[in-house]
Amino acid sequence: MAPTLVLLVLLCLSNALLTCSGGGGGGGATGIRMKLTHVDAKGNYTAPERVRRAIALSRQNLATSMRAGAGVSAPVHWATRQYVAEYLVGDPPQRAEALIDTGSDLIWTQSTTCLRKVNALLTCSGGGGGGGATGIRMKLTHVDAKGNYTAPERVRRAIALSRQNLATSMRAGAGVSAPVHWATRQYVAEYLVGDPPQRAEALIDTGSDLIWTQSTTCLRKVTALLTCSGGGGGGATGIRMKLTHVDAKGNYTAPERVRRAIALSRQNLATSMRAGAGVSAPVHWATRQYVAEYLVGDPPQRAEALIDTGSDLIWTQSTTCLRKVCARQDLPYFNASASSSFAPVPCRDRACAANDVHLCALDGSCTFLVTYGAGGIIGSLGTDVFTFQSGGATLAFGCVSFTEVTPGALHGASGLIGLGRGRLSLVSQTDAKRFSYCLTPYFHNNGGSSHLFVGAAASLSGGGPVMSMPFVESPKDYPYSTFYYLPLVGITVGATKLPIPSSAFDLQEVEEGFWEGGVIIDSGSPFTSLVKDAYEPLMDELARQLNGSLVPPPGEDDGGMALCVARRDLDRVVPTLVLHFSGGADMALPPENYWAPLEKSTACMAIARGYQQSIIGNFQQQNMHILFDVGGGRLSFQNADCSTI
Repeated sequence: MAPTLVLLVLLCLSNALLTCSGGGGGGGATGIRMKLTHVDAKGNYTAPERVRRAIALSRQNLATSMRAGAGVSAPVHWATRQYVAEYLVGDPPQRAEALIDTGSDLIWTQSTTCLRKVNALLTCSGGGGGGGATGIRMKLTHVDAKGNYTAPERVRRAIALSRQNLATSMRAGAGVSAPVHWATRQYVAEYLVGDPPQRAEALIDTGSDLIWTQSTTCLRKVTALLTCSGGGGGGATGIRMKLTHVDAKGNYTAPERVRRAIALSRQNLATSMRAGAGVSAPVHWATRQYVAEYLVGDPPQRAEALIDTGSDLIWTQSTTCLRKVCARQDLPYFNASASSSFAPVPCRDRACAANDVHLCALDGSCTFLVTYGAGGIIGSLGTDVFTFQSGGATLAFGCVSFTEVTPGALHGASGLIGLGRGRLSLVSQTDAKRFSYCLTPYFHNNGGSSHLFVGAAASLSGGGPVMSMPFVESPKDYPYSTFYYLPLVGITVGATKLPIPSSAFDLQEVEEGFWEGGVIIDSGSPFTSLVKDAYEPLMDELARQLNGSLVPPPGEDDGGMALCVARRDLDRVVPTLVLHFSGGADMALPPENYWAPLEKSTACMAIARGYQQSIIGNFQQQNMHILFDVGGGRLSFQNADCSTI
């Protein structure tokens, strides 16, 4: 968290640090000539020492390149520049030195604004050795000593820290081992600093060098960025929300919407393959696609949220984001100070502990960090009154002050509403035993809207036969505990049952705390994806049945959609696909629910090959009313005209 907080401070100060402006070309008739000095020339290095330094820089360059794209090559600028030129700048001229870099564009130099804005944050100076003849002695206290933990609880906390350490190490280099500093430090020493002495406490870390402590400058510079306990609600009638597809705001043709969905599915798959360097890691909110509008606060402020069955936290970006550290959104940022009903959540509250990564802010409020497939957010937890299309509740939510996500990932929305199994999801906070949604078709919704129902409002009413199945028990380990796993056991294409191994859809623990496989149902992933052992038999059987009806994919980039037919022949030649679940539930997908128009004359199969987990996406859930009976541990569905619900 410390590097992130420093980053936030620097971002807040960015305007003061970027006050220089540049002009046009120049150089005169004689051009420009500069003397270059190797960076090692200032040191008294022997030839072998200079070679070793060059080797170290080359290794650093290589490691940075390997980390940058998790195996996908990315250019590395200014990691290891070695030649220095001296020049004069300004009138009267001021001397400066610069590293020469053919791999980047900007000319820059540090300025006196650093002295005014940054030195206040870095006022400590270091010296040589010390400790006196008697040396230094410190009493160490385990971090759990301040809590009233039982022995088993302390063991579980240690296990969780070790897992976090392992996961951080595995993520750090995407397969290239990287040391992990200060992820899980556990012993604290108390000391005095300054004259007169001021008390401080520090975690002891043999894996890092810097001695540091937070200072009063944090109160002025950082608290402004983190200003944001939970209650149930929902009322007797439950909650109802209108859902709008993110593409509805754009004037996209059907093929353009399909290509956008393909791009999102690719992003989801690529993120999944990178996350964990071979150990499957679930991907949250890489590609959420349905937006709900609601009101929050008193007086009410409008907000929009992406709906996500694969995560828990409800959050919105806030006015503390105005310092260029958050994503663009269509509505104004939420202003907590303007709401009379807003209250911060204390760091000792159970709601704070429900966040996987949380800590106490200087004012005693709860600060959290959440990572997703699309990036990460930092903020503080608060409570306020939420009002939906019908129904409302007082909810704990994240008041976000720092957002670093893939450009466009929010689609202009203010934040997220999590519907997962965790304590902070909308479902859990309203004590709802069930929720349901019905998604109108991508391309012809007859003017109707998709809807989400939570609590008493959730029920099946489409009139058709109801299919039902038990959920597969979710692992206790976060974040797998958030997902809704389904017992998929087979697939039939037309009249042919596919030869899929019985283990293809099994959820398995590959290491303690790490799981792979299984099948989740996800409101946010565009297209269904199947693991290799299911995807390849599906492709082979469809190719066999369609044979002479297949046409080449349109354009150079088919988006991985290798099986295509003429759109006019879609309903005539493409067979129904049936997903078989344990308990006898069969989900029959007509051609329009698993084939999509890639251009005006061509439609292609809209099921992708997955990585180590299968996902039933929202395209396959069109015109299907789906009920999550969380209390009863079952999922039910029926065919419906979602535009009329």
